[in-house]
Amino acid sequence: KISGENNALYELASAQKIKAIIFQRKQQFKAADSLFKKAIAIRIKTGDLDQVSRDYLDFGNFYTDSLHYYVKAKFCYFQTINYAKKVNDSALLAKANTNLAELYLKQNDFFTASKYVQRAFAYLNAPVTNLNKNPTSSDLYKTGINETIIVLINNKIELLLKTFAAKKDNNLLKACMQTCLVMDTIITKMRKEQTGDESKLYWRNYTKDFYSNAIKTSFLGNNADAAFYFI
Repeated sequence: KISGENNALYELASAQKIKAIIFQRKQQFKAADSLFKKAIAIRIKTGDLDQVSRDYLDFGNFYTDSLHYYVKAKFCYFQTINYAKKVNDSALLAKANTNLAELYLKQNDFFTASKYVQRAFAYLNAPVTNLNKNPTSSDLYKTGINETIIVLINNKIELLLKTFAAKKDNNLLKACMQTCLVMDTIITKMRKEQTGDESKLYWRNYTKDFYSNAIKTSFLGNNADAAFYFI
């Protein structure tokens, strides 16, 4: 009986979340906000902490992408971390820390953004001692969470570029180029696993920010060969 009740609650929570996403896409944000909250409140009653963590991640993304309410987004990502730690879900922990890094990067808080970038790498079992260092492409690729890796590394690249703009330290620019090359290797490996027109469109849309940053890094370093490579 308890299992049946939990299943019904789980399905109800999922239905509320689907409605929330639909209203989000329709830009009916007040309704979407309310439905996300209802979905999470119901999901907590099921005891499925992993899914609660995922729901908070999606709720945080809603606040980030649709409303740009960064304080509320941070709260959701911290809740993601809280619940993910209870179930030892390292992939979710990496995703939440990646998203927090991006938020702080948007606010030009480079020190805090750096902290969350390093935490995300650690949860991927690819720790870095500082932003001038990179895990190997093999270590990152084998994690299997492609989208998180792409966002995380691009966050690192943007962080290095912005810090270079402030400090004019060429070591940061060299580290940025090395990071771009690691990213390019990972994307090449990922692309080999996918073929077809839909895959080409996916990669074009999903990696355009990276290649824009890679070309910018190349020109800042007066490296025309690298710039043409990334074009």
